[in-house]
This record gives sequence, structure tokens and C-alpha cells, in this order.
Amino acid sequence: MSNTVAVIILNYNTAGLLKTLLPFVVDSTYQELRIIVADNGSTDESETVVKSIDKVEWMPLGDNYGY
Repeated sequence: MSNTVAVIILNYNTAGLLKTLLPFVVDSTYQELRIIVADNGSTDESETVVKSIDKVEWMPLGDNYGY
């Protein structure tokens, strides 16, 4: 049985925060961790930041739907 935990980070134009946050999440000692950044149509460098970090999935929502 797998005990995968998903961490979903909702994002909108916060590339700078993602640069700081994501390495800490990726470095977690939890073995079965799935990290997803759900993006609300960012126009900054968020996608580039996320795609530059292994183990993090980019999920574009296409528009800003809020929470």
C-alpha cells in the first residue's frame, strides 16, 4: 500500500516566493511526496521556476480562479 502525500501549492504571480519555498518542500524527508503547483494564469516567471526544479509538477489552470 502506498502512502503518497500530495502537496498542492496554489500560485498566482509568485515566482520569487516559489524560488524560496519549493527547495524546502523538495528536501522533505518524507519518501512518498508528490508536489504540485496549481497556477492561476500567472504572467511572471512562475512556470520557469517550477519547471527548473525536479520533482515538482506544473498544473496550469489557465485563468485566475482564486481559491
